[in-house]
Amino acid sequence: MDTATELRAARERRGLSLQQMSRLTRISLRMLQAIEANDERQLPAPVFTRSFIRSYAREVGLQPDDTAARYLAQFVPPPAAIPPPASDTVPRGGCANINAILAAALGIAVVVLVGILGLSIVRQAARRVTHRVQAPGAALDRSATAPEPREIPVGTIGSGVAHAPASNDAPLEIVIAPSGPCWVRATADGQVAFATLLDAGDRRTVNAARELTLRIGDPATFAFTLNGHPGRSVGRPAEPVTLQIDARRIGELVSW
Repeated sequence: MDTATELRAARERRGLSLQQMSRLTRISLRMLQAIEANDERQLPAPVFTRSFIRSYAREVGLQPDDTAARYLAQFVPPPAAIPPPASDTVPRGGCANINAILAAALGIAVVVLVGILGLSIVRQAARRVTHRVQAPGAALDRSATAPEPREIPVGTIGSGVAHAPASNDAPLEIVIAPSGPCWVRATADGQVAFATLLDAGDRRTVNAARELTLRIGDPATFAFTLNGHPGRSVGRPAEPVTLQIDARRIGELVSW
């Protein structure tokens, strides 16, 4: 006998109609009919159905909690079958497949790493070449762009010294001695002293009475002394700068 039939039989033994049960339990007639018919579609949520069954069972002399539990249990779906655990063994060909995948992945990683290293080396080499052969605003070949010593309008360069038209006791004297490749154009009192690519070991001296103007290709390799005092850094690597020097700026540009 299912629980719904047990409830109905207990009600009938007590001689109670559904209308009387509705008044006693304050449960609607429609809901009592659904309870006795096991009509799950008409029943409310389980928490409310449990309360209705407890009230019904109490009025007909049945144990409320047990009856409610048995009634609701019939609507609980059976547990799904648990699939057997997967075998821990790997198919005979599985290890070979895994090894092949790992080998392929390792090969791809090596190729990518080699490509990255190669690209980095190429970029560094190109950057070094650019520093050596490129000068801002002028052709880059020393032999093609650097004016011959006899063409320099100020002083002579054969001795490594270029003088402005001013006297030898001019108030500005700069000695340029780069630590690496550096394109430099020097103008003394409005006249170009030289414009060429210098390298480590080169040394140029320029004198001016009033003003010096320098166009510097790579401040990182540009080194100088001004009126005998070591010069400070004039810019960031590979960023060309124009440096204008007069007597008022000497203190800004040198270390005393």
